[in-house]
Amino acid sequence: SPMKKMRDTVDPDCKFVGDPIPDVEARQWWPHRYDEKLNFFPIAEDDDLFAVAHYQQAQIAINDFVNLGDDADEERDHFIGRIVEFFCTTDGRAVATVQWFFKAEDTVIEEANARLVDSKRVFISDVKDDNPLDSIVSKINIVKVSPNVDLVAKKVAIPPCNFYYDMSYSLEYNTFSNIPTATVGTSDDGSSCEKSATRYKSKKDFLGSQLEKSEITLLDLYSGCGAMSTGLCFGASFSGVNLVTVRHEKAENFLSLLKKWEKLCARFSLIGSVCSQTPDSLLLVNDENDVDVDVDDSRPEDPSGEFEVERLTHICFGHPNKRKEVGLHFKGDVDVICGGPPCQGISSNNRVRNTAEPLNDEKNRQLVVFMDIVQFLKPRYVLMENVVDLLKFSNGFLGKYAVSRLVSMDYQARLGIMAAGAYGLPQFRARAFLWGARPSERNVVAYDESDPKKLKEALVLHNAISDLPSVTNDEHRDERPYE
Repeated sequence: SPMKKMRDTVDPDCKFVGDPIPDVEARQWWPHRYDEKLNFFPIAEDDDLFAVAHYQQAQIAINDFVNLGDDADEERDHFIGRIVEFFCTTDGRAVATVQWFFKAEDTVIEEANARLVDSKRVFISDVKDDNPLDSIVSKINIVKVSPNVDLVAKKVAIPPCNFYYDMSYSLEYNTFSNIPTATVGTSDDGSSCEKSATRYKSKKDFLGSQLEKSEITLLDLYSGCGAMSTGLCFGASFSGVNLVTVRHEKAENFLSLLKKWEKLCARFSLIGSVCSQTPDSLLLVNDENDVDVDVDDSRPEDPSGEFEVERLTHICFGHPNKRKEVGLHFKGDVDVICGGPPCQGISSNNRVRNTAEPLNDEKNRQLVVFMDIVQFLKPRYVLMENVVDLLKFSNGFLGKYAVSRLVSMDYQARLGIMAAGAYGLPQFRARAFLWGARPSERNVVAYDESDPKKLKEALVLHNAISDLPSVTNDEHRDERPYE
């Protein structure tokens, strides 16, 4: 945040060089610096800075120069940022406005989980403030790269640099997201920087390729009665998307099955092969003379009930008796993963919680399993729900761990709390939600704050049960008809 009283520049080697930017151009780019009525830049109210001239270049040491738009290391704990403004104030001070980059440890991930993120990776923010020119220590090289869930390919594509960035970070919402589509021009506050031009004109434009597929698949983990996947399917249908649930089973067993299944298919050279008979099965043919062998039904059955497999003929996708059932085959075959890993290890009702090392508690291990499945399958979207203690217990370590896992996979991510009463339910039940999206998908985590909002009247218990028949103390029936 801006400094209340910015000191004067004291290093005589720090100064602006070259001619000032033409006055007409400077006023067009930074009108808030020249007209007090337009001064809406978020700086300290008691120290508004107005300019007499703007510059393109500055000298920060002997034979050391930086230009507008360069990246620099700043004196306050060696923060790093991009210079978006050089100007001389009306009282003669030399000022540099910096747009800051955040390291992983500076975000909601914090230092405890920062090890999961590449130390050279930073995130550009929309936080800017004014600084004395001589607070710039040195010029550094921060390059922009494309986000990629294929981390091996991404690493190869990173050029030599001090740091690199591929996502933006919102300090206000603790959100990691794609860098908005940018156009050259003045930003909303008048400074020279990238300006977001992302606007959605229609539902199809907003949802993108989702509407182009007849159906997309949902993997529901820790499903219980299936309420989360049911709600997601209903919500998707309202948007014209057919969301199909593909599996309900124990997450840890499912992850083991996925890994063994891939090894099995690799062993029999089935990955990338073409189905020999039906779309639902693969016939294993070793050579031209190796064909299906008729089973000799005349042989007597083994009285022990144990049988020896003579020959593996097919590997079937999905349920063998229902060939049209949706199956989960390989990486990328699932579009959405949702689930709420068990919360016993973090619940406030647990009197023996492991505060010092939460991940060493077996009750919390399913959070790791959930993220391992996401990393293995690489779905387009991820939704995880849990109790609010996820953000409270052990200083929110597990919630921050979950975010850091998604960010380390190059997923857009947002962690927050939602109250059921705000969504039409007659109760105030708060839950923590973590939403992730691959970089190839539009970030639909949050609503557009520029849209007007109209709140409905809150529902209470009376709204939910007032139509039920009354029950007296002497009621002897266990069930009553609804009238």
